[in-house]
Amino acid sequence: MKNFFSSSKNAPFDNEQQLQDAETFLVSIKPILDKVHNNKAVLLMSKGFDWIEEYIYYLIALACFGFLFIMKNIFPFHVLEEMTNKPSVREHFLSANDVDLFALTIKGMIVLIGLLFIFLGTKKRVIRKSKDALYLTSNELKKIETYFQNKKETLKNLVTNKSIDTGEKSFPELEAGE
Repeated sequence: MKNFFSSSKNAPFDNEQQLQDAETFLVSIKPILDKVHNNKAVLLMSKGFDWIEEYIYYLIALACFGFLFIMKNIFPFHVLEEMTNKPSVREHFLSANDVDLFALTIKGMIVLIGLLFIFLGTKKRVIRKSKDALYLTSNELKKIETYFQNKKETLKNLVTNKSIDTGEKSFPELEAGE
C-alpha cells in the first residue's frame, strides 16, 4: 500500500502535495465507508440476531446436559434405564457390559451434542464480536474521513490564496480542533 503522506518534494510545507495525498486517501477509503455505512442498519440487526442465536445455542447445550438427568422419565429413553437396571431384560443380552456400554454411548452422544452447541455458541460470539469491531472501525473511519475532508478544504484554501508562511504553524484551525 502506498504511503500517502510521504513526499518526494523537499519543501516542508508543500500544500499541493499534501492536498493530493489527502485526496488520494479519501478516494481509497470512500468505497469502504459507503459499503459499511449503507449497511449499518443491516449490520446492527444481524448483530442482534447473532446475540439471540448465540444464547439459544447455550440454552440448547444446557438442555442437553439437563436431559441426562431426566432421561429415565421420558418415553423412549426410559427403555434404556430398564435395560441397564432390570435383571430380566439384562439376561437376554450376551453380556451385561454390552448393555452398560450401550447406555454410556447414548449418554456420551448427548454430551457431545451439548458440547457441539457450546462450540456453535462460542463461534457465534466470535462472529458477533467481529461485527462489533467492524461497526466501531467504520465509526472511526468516518471520523478520519471528516478530518481529511476538513484538511482538504483547508489545503484548497491555502493553495488558492498562496498565503502560507513556512515559519508559522501551517494549520492553526486543525490544531485548535485537536
